[in-house]
Amino acid sequence: MAYMPTKWNSQQQITSQALNNIEDGVTSLDQFNNQDGNITDNRIDHVSFGKVIDSFANISSVAGWNIGNDFDLEYDSASSSITIAQTAAQDSGFQFPILLDKVPISSDILYLNLDFVTSLDSSAKKNIDVYLADANGNLISQIGAFTQNTSKTHYNLSINGSTLLNANIQKKFMLMFAIHDAYSLTAENIYVNWTNGTGSLSDSIAGIVSGSTPLSMGGLNENKFVASQWDRWDAIGLFAIQSDGSILYTHDSSSGARGIHGFTKGLDFTKPVYISFTAQSLGVFSFYWGKADGSIAEGQDLGQLNPNGNSQHYEFKISPAEFAALGITDSFFITIGGSAGTMIKIFNDISISNVPASGKATDAIKALNEATYGKEPSQFGQTVDKMASATRVAVAGIQFGTWGTIYTGSGAYIKNIRAYVKTDGNYIFKIATIDQHQLIVNSSSISVWLNAGYNDIDYLFKYGKTKVGNGQQIFMDLSSAGVYTPNADNPLYIPQLIQDSSHLSTDPVYTGNIMYSTNYLVPFNVTLIDIPTADLATDVNSRLSSMAADINSVSAQQGNMIVSSPSGRKFRISVDDNGNLVAVSDVPSKVAIFGNSLTLERGNIGMAASDQNHDWYHYVTQYILGANPNASINPRTSFYAWESATSSADRTAAFNSVVKPVLAADTGVVVIQLVDNINSDARHATFAQDVKTLITNIKSVAPNAKIYWVAGWFLSYPDLIQSIQAACADTGATFVDITPYNSDPSNKSYVGAVRTGTDGSSWTVSSTGEAAHPGDAGHQLIGQAVINQFGF
Repeated sequence: MAYMPTKWNSQQQITSQALNNIEDGVTSLDQFNNQDGNITDNRIDHVSFGKVIDSFANISSVAGWNIGNDFDLEYDSASSSITIAQTAAQDSGFQFPILLDKVPISSDILYLNLDFVTSLDSSAKKNIDVYLADANGNLISQIGAFTQNTSKTHYNLSINGSTLLNANIQKKFMLMFAIHDAYSLTAENIYVNWTNGTGSLSDSIAGIVSGSTPLSMGGLNENKFVASQWDRWDAIGLFAIQSDGSILYTHDSSSGARGIHGFTKGLDFTKPVYISFTAQSLGVFSFYWGKADGSIAEGQDLGQLNPNGNSQHYEFKISPAEFAALGITDSFFITIGGSAGTMIKIFNDISISNVPASGKATDAIKALNEATYGKEPSQFGQTVDKMASATRVAVAGIQFGTWGTIYTGSGAYIKNIRAYVKTDGNYIFKIATIDQHQLIVNSSSISVWLNAGYNDIDYLFKYGKTKVGNGQQIFMDLSSAGVYTPNADNPLYIPQLIQDSSHLSTDPVYTGNIMYSTNYLVPFNVTLIDIPTADLATDVNSRLSSMAADINSVSAQQGNMIVSSPSGRKFRISVDDNGNLVAVSDVPSKVAIFGNSLTLERGNIGMAASDQNHDWYHYVTQYILGANPNASINPRTSFYAWESATSSADRTAAFNSVVKPVLAADTGVVVIQLVDNINSDARHATFAQDVKTLITNIKSVAPNAKIYWVAGWFLSYPDLIQSIQAACADTGATFVDITPYNSDPSNKSYVGAVRTGTDGSSWTVSSTGEAAHPGDAGHQLIGQAVINQFGF
């Protein structure tokens, strides 16, 4: 939204021009004064719940008050913040209109909430005064004040209904904020409402769904769960009910199966009982029920909880017949048990009721929220709101940290980032993957401002949509934030991983700083929300458009001049740098293929195909041999040395030692599959030029070869694909885009998959890094993408 000029003369108050940005369509002061506050449906295109806030303040129509030429006012629509600055000591300020939804009564309380920061905190005139003004901007009375602070500070003001009525306020008025010295003031997160709330409609709905926001359900959801009726089983392990109502249990490693249990009463056992909750468990926990004495009979095991540390929602049902068989008529026990060394957190959404989840009124609201912002958010990482009580630990050369859990869905947005830090500042977070060598790959970065202390940032609302893909994790730069020692308020119950300068990869080929397990706590967590259906549909349309463009590109690239000999053989016309035309067989007789771990890794096959007959190299070579059974093709060859090099000279040396000996003047096709390990600034520095140099070097040995560059399953820098495309366009090579395939989980391998090498040995995929590589489906798509570019 465009903003008004930032300088106003000293005579100017709120005018029709100043009000032309009112978002409900009001375009003049008269219209503002005559507006009834209603919005008609013929003026609405769509409503995004994340952008609907509970506030009567129209801050986009902010204007200056009593200002001179040395005064600046700015409104930032992206952050909805207001900044004023003046270089002279005078009484100046800003004001914005308020349009209430009703005429206040004396018992009403109207709340003002905002966050502010000033450039000074030592001015002789420290106060920022808050005034009530009528709809025309005329001051009525002072109603509040707050004091300068160079750190971001929250301000809350209660305005009694009687104050508004005594000022003859009906529904329309202004709030004015005045400074009295030479400094700047920035105000953001401004809310004026009856509820004292500071979030979006989406937040409110999510709060209702989770139970953190109270909502009268008319007795529909009679939840009989009482946290105080739960405790440890046999007094073994650490048990705590946290401040948010969630339950935390850590089993020690010195005893057998133990856990937590609690009894529930007040239910109608002639009807089914429904149990639902969200939990994070590290290690296997089983869910049981039984008589109130805690005894468990055969058949009362309701199932196991997912042990991978990700938060997951569970729902169980017990029938009246099952209760009757045990003679249960008044109360029953629930037991959640795990083996030694296991940990579990049960979130505060646990429900034990005669009402099924699908029958709750809250689920109708939940469905509405999910249609707009995807499924209910899932938390990754530990709770950090009590981290202030933990001891910060200095780890030499610490870099990034995360948890040992990954996102396993088909795509999500970052909803919230919660972090504890000691100092204000911008902090870097990465969305990335940990590969099979424990190195961070396929990363992108975001910067988030954090205040000293505990932060709960509604990232989706404040910063917009940042996507997290299948198999990815969120990493925080801990060089300033540090890590913490667990304590009673902050027990360790999710695996923690950190990276520092002293823990390096032992693989001489794949070098770098590895992520390793630690007993320290990383001071942040995130909630992710699955991408909603509407956005997924938009993404599909975008991919279809991109596919259509690719098809056109393929048609253009395959539009080479082809001639046929008398016997029917096809030849492609090629031209050298001297302008000489050469007829080259369209079907190659010599082929060279080079790549990284997707081409050659453990077992002498492409990672993470199930065997040598299911990697992309196999599909491509079989196609070529089908066209020319006598074609000569080099075996799978790793060219990772080129990716890992950090200078143009080293990359040229890698070409000379690995690629050049394989090429010949009559090589007809060269396929290069590289980019995935360009994951450091040093490797990235000369990448764009080195891509072009590599293609040129290949042509110097094999001048008539068709060169295909395949990329990229993993991408750590946003410009990598553009660099490859530009080099291909400049040199006549062909770019093969495989980036769309990485986002679909079905194209990847998985932990537990069995792989077999060329020597017949088999192993099981045990790391998420290996599993993040293409499985058989992904390799087939990559192979077909290359084949689609061939002109034979």
